[in-house]
Amino acid sequence: MKLYAISVKQPWAHAILRKGKNVENRQVNSHHRGFIAIHASKYPMPFDHFEYLEEEYGIKLDRKKLDYGCVIGFAKVDDVILKKQVTGKTKKWFGGKYGYVLKNVIILKKPVYTNGGRGLWHLKGAALKNSLKQLSAGQRKRIEKDKF
Repeated sequence: MKLYAISVKQPWAHAILRKGKNVENRQVNSHHRGFIAIHASKYPMPFDHFEYLEEEYGIKLDRKKLDYGCVIGFAKVDDVILKKQVTGKTKKWFGGKYGYVLKNVIILKKPVYTNGGRGLWHLKGAALKNSLKQLSAGQRKRIEKDKF
């Protein structure tokens, strides 16, 4: 059993799961639709990204209290958009060549530590098992029906 995952540097991974960031900006398109695991990269973005998040969105985070190098939740990739396709719902967070539109966020109770990858990569083995076992039966069913 495999599930796609995406590594996102902090503070953006936290913003996806807890601050309503519904677009993950990427330089590469994807044809994948469905649930993906959100992996907080081992290394954060430079400090100015934390300042930007505070100045632009009023979100102040302590970078030392965020999780790194682990799966922290799931989100459903509903669409991939270009700048000309930005809507009122995606405008706030769009800022790249491609925007992976995310919805149906699920936050894990405990982070699951594992190495990440570039682009979309497969979460499998113990990391997948330990992530999925934190979900309710309904949440797991929603993820599993999307495609493994």
